[in-house]
Amino acid sequence: MTPIILASSSKSRLDLLKKLQITFTSIAPHIDETPLPNEDPIHMVARLAEEKARTQSKLSNHIVIASDQTIAFNDQLIGKPKNQKEAIQQISLLSGQTAFSHTSLFIALAEKNYIHKSIVTTEIRYRKLDQNTILSYLNKHKPYDCAGSIKLESDGFLLIDKLLSPDPYAVYGLPLFSVITSLKDLGVHLPHY
Repeated sequence: MTPIILASSSKSRLDLLKKLQITFTSIAPHIDETPLPNEDPIHMVARLAEEKARTQSKLSNHIVIASDQTIAFNDQLIGKPKNQKEAIQQISLLSGQTAFSHTSLFIALAEKNYIHKSIVTTEIRYRKLDQNTILSYLNKHKPYDCAGSIKLESDGFLLIDKLLSPDPYAVYGLPLFSVITSLKDLGVHLPHY
């Protein structure tokens, strides 16, 4: 079986890939995730996923899976907050608004010249939120490692009025529908499938 590498240390991505019941190794990619000047959100997440995957380029006989995600509002990047003050600003800005989560996927198997690149965009409609609700959520979940301060796998879903996505897993950080398709294309056996 071809070894699989997840170029990520994200707990959410690890948990998502584990759902497929396959054997893989997670390796943190250690790249600079700073946006380039005037870089739009879609190009940024595509570039970062590819850079994460390329950190594993010496493993040419491994399937390498990498992903990146950001939230955009009015073409403004809403990244991971640095602290609670920034998280309050982010959620207050998004309160009652519609934002877009862009999740990139880059999968490569160099020895077969296989590359898959894709972007899944999810529309997120936030509820109108008061400061008490925002502070309660932040104090309980401390979502400072999540773009837009939203951690859906905890109580973050309570802040959301509606999600529209072609892949419901993409908003959690890894577009599993496309991962499954690529792994099947590469001959990986998925249990129970």
